Amino acid sequence: MSAKAQHNSKGHPNDVIYTPLPVALIAIEMANIQDETVLDPCKGAGVFYDNLPGKKHYCEITEGKDFYDWTEPVDVIIGNPPFSQWNKWIQHTLTICKKRFVYVMGATNLTGRRLQWILDAGFGITKIHICKVNWFMLQTMIIVAERGAPTIMTGTPKMIKCDVCGNCKRGVYGNHPNICLNKGTKHEFVGHS
Repeated sequence: MSAKAQHNSKGHPNDVIYTPLPVALIAIEMANIQDETVLDPCKGAGVFYDNLPGKKHYCEITEGKDFYDWTEPVDVIIGNPPFSQWNKWIQHTLTICKKRFVYVMGATNLTGRRLQWILDAGFGITKIHICKVNWFMLQTMIIVAERGAPTIMTGTPKMIKCDVCGNCKRGVYGNHPNICLNKGTKHEFVGHS
């Protein structure tokens, strides 16, 4: 990954972490690229780009080729985007990707809201691979999203709140997870202790 933090004025040190070759090769295999146009949106040292088949293109902010400036539709997008830019990154991906995208991401980066954007744009999550890279901060996932395909993953885009009152801080800020703060009632779980 190397789409630099210059996209925002604050920057983020975890936006420039290069993908290890074994992870890139797993993602490329999962992409199943067949005589298609492919975009590596954040080339970095080239671990994806140098191993991609097909007609390939790349973006790399340090070379003045900003992913957010890319407007030409492509069949496949594959890479390891900057973790601090997921919202903007996914939204741009959905505007230029014709068939599928394959992204390396931390397990917490695929939120319910982001998943809903993907599904609403007509993509389905068709493959998920979990791996652990010892210098990445989080458990890592490689996901494949394909246009027009049924999804193997669903989610709830909005926060699930207290089922007694609908709006208390139950279970957060040190509050007891089974007591509604507004009504003072203990939530009893049927079949659980």
